Amino acid sequence: MHRTFVRSAMHRRVVAAAAARTRTTSSSSSSSPLAASVVARRWTPGRPAQRATLATRASATSEAPALNASGETNKALAWKAAIDFKFVRDNAELVQKNATTRKVDVDVQEIIAKYEALNALNFKCDELRERRNANAKSMKGKMDKEVRDGLIAEGKAIKDELAALEGDLAGLESELQTMAQRLPNLTHPDVPIGSEENTVTRATVGEQRAFTFPVQNHVDVGEKLGMFDFETGSKVSGSRFVYLTGVGAMLELALINWAFAKVLSKGFKPMMVPDMVRSSVVEKCGFQPRAENTQVYSIENSDLCMAGTAGIFFGGG
Repeated sequence: MHRTFVRSAMHRRVVAAAAARTRTTSSSSSSSPLAASVVARRWTPGRPAQRATLATRASATSEAPALNASGETNKALAWKAAIDFKFVRDNAELVQKNATTRKVDVDVQEIIAKYEALNALNFKCDELRERRNANAKSMKGKMDKEVRDGLIAEGKAIKDELAALEGDLAGLESELQTMAQRLPNLTHPDVPIGSEENTVTRATVGEQRAFTFPVQNHVDVGEKLGMFDFETGSKVSGSRFVYLTGVGAMLELALINWAFAKVLSKGFKPMMVPDMVRSSVVEKCGFQPRAENTQVYSIENSDLCMAGTAGIFFGGG
């Protein structure tokens, strides 16, 4: 059990480090949407920022695949993000500018067109459902056989037409979700655009200490103490990977044991979770495992992804 724990903990840390290579605090970088949603921040001078979420909740779906008008099967979505498409439509220029600034290749106008088409198709389906219900009510009571046969034939025609349109509806909704889930979060208007050179210092707390000796960072100190081996890590796994060696590895385990002892004393329950997770669960946590700019490692020809943190597994409970 102890060996399994060490391997699992180290594995997750390495995967997280690999994912972190693509992260940046700059608003010009691409970013996956949180819970596949769009988030807007409203700020008034003198007041704290308030978050207004466009996607307030998500729901899992378990509908059976529907057939479209061409008789083809539409694959049901594993997960749907509750995106506020009205906000996207009414603020198309803002949403598109934000996506462009964050270097996300997405066409907001195409999303809006899909959304309008979905609404129109929904309206047609509702009309057919009303006709179906009216047809069913009209067959109650006694009537001539010819009249009943006519109503039965009409009801069957309505049912077939509705089934075909509902198949198209499922396919269109899937396309819309796939496109819209690429929309990045809306950044706060005060966030500077550009690389790290454009960052702004908002506040400085305390005074910087003055030392009478040359200051070394933790990497230099750790390498001198034999705690880190960046050279071997970069050869084996690539740049910015590191081996924890000797007291470095022992310090890692000591910190883990200390953290476990701390949370156990508060009544928390320890868990050992798998290293692999389904794509739908990763999407619920705001990542896009199959996107071009993904931060997630996926298994080819599989629905599984590598989890960069154990917290992702709580999104699928």
